[in-house]
Amino acid sequence: MDLKAVMVEAGTALGAITSLRVYVGAPGKVDVPATGAAAVVPYPTRITYDATYGRGMDRIEQDILLVIGRPTDRVTVDKLTSYAAGAGSDSVKTVLEGHTWTTCDGCRVETVEFDVVQIAAVDHMAAVFTVEFWGQGSA
Repeated sequence: MDLKAVMVEAGTALGAITSLRVYVGAPGKVDVPATGAAAVVPYPTRITYDATYGRGMDRIEQDILLVIGRPTDRVTVDKLTSYAAGAGSDSVKTVLEGHTWTTCDGCRVETVEFDVVQIAAVDHMAAVFTVEFWGQGSA
């Protein structure tokens, strides 16, 4: 698998959620739109090589960060639960797992964790999705 290509395609897939502004890589600045959230597809957490013989399969573990609104805003809970749902048009799990992948064989959204993060001295609710991608190892 080409790591950069998988990251870019993950960002493209997340772009299907119209309320998300997507960043791939390590952005210098994250702007959270008033009507949605920002998704950041950073560098992977871990790469496992040679899951099968002869470079047959590699695995990429990737944390994808969604930065939503202020924790005290009423609409934040609506957005957060929609993105974290196991199904639905705004579900990160549904969008990523339902995507037809060309840079890897597939992915699975394994977990989501919640936290409050500070951006420009303002608290925002965040959801961190752990996603596993798998595919043919590079020769």
